[in-house]
Amino acid sequence: MLGNDVVDLEDVDARPETFHQRFERRVFADAERRAIAEAEDPQACRWAHWGAKEAAYKLARQRDPGFVFSPIKLVAHFEPRASRQKRGAADGQLERRGRLTLAAGPQEAAMTVELRSFETGQFVHVVALPAGSDWGAVAMAVDGLGLGEGAQDPGLAVRRLALRAIARELGVDSARLSIGRRGRIPTVELDGQTTKLSLSLSHHGRFVAFAFRLGFVLSPRGRGVGGVRGEAAGLGAGPEHEERDHEEEVTQSAGTVGYPVAWADTEWMAG
Repeated sequence: MLGNDVVDLEDVDARPETFHQRFERRVFADAERRAIAEAEDPQACRWAHWGAKEAAYKLARQRDPGFVFSPIKLVAHFEPRASRQKRGAADGQLERRGRLTLAAGPQEAAMTVELRSFETGQFVHVVALPAGSDWGAVAMAVDGLGLGEGAQDPGLAVRRLALRAIARELGVDSARLSIGRRGRIPTVELDGQTTKLSLSLSHHGRFVAFAFRLGFVLSPRGRGVGGVRGEAAGLGAGPEHEERDHEEEVTQSAGTVGYPVAWADTEWMAG
């Protein structure tokens, strides 16, 4: 399970001059509003908290399809300062870490969620995983949609971005992959069969973003997305991998992942 969310900081609804205080009081808990007010960059911190709620909700829906989105009940706690990534990051990109608790439901126990917010002057990208997960088994990226006549449909663009990266990481022909759905939850299909890959897609304003998690046996390659070691990880039956230290650094790429995709490829990419 995992979730992700991206926020375009230049989008009209995200800019400070158009922000409504009523929204903040309605969706952020008191502790979150204090953290935002005291942050070095309140703009990025505000949308990191919002992205955390969205990402945690997507994760929760994979666990419980009946989970109801109530933003003010999803309280994110981030470290006071964002730190610059040590390797593999785009220029100026910062990483903020935090946690959030999903309350117990009728059929589910409470769950602690780990958060990582990747921030630039243009966007905030938040990824959520169950606490103790192997961050080395997560691949992610953010890409721009283009402007004017060159702009792409965001739904198609985010699938193109994810599928090219997944194909490269698994070492399979991209034509064998597609994105399906289980309810409203995206799934990755190989040769028409649903895999064990956990996938989350998002888009906002000028940006699209994805995160996916392989089932087992993953080793980072240092290219902004994780790499695979051994058999095609997470595609079939097999034992879960022994998780590594969840503090292992994960890198994030900003920009196109994979190779240019021809227009003829778009039909299968739509999934």
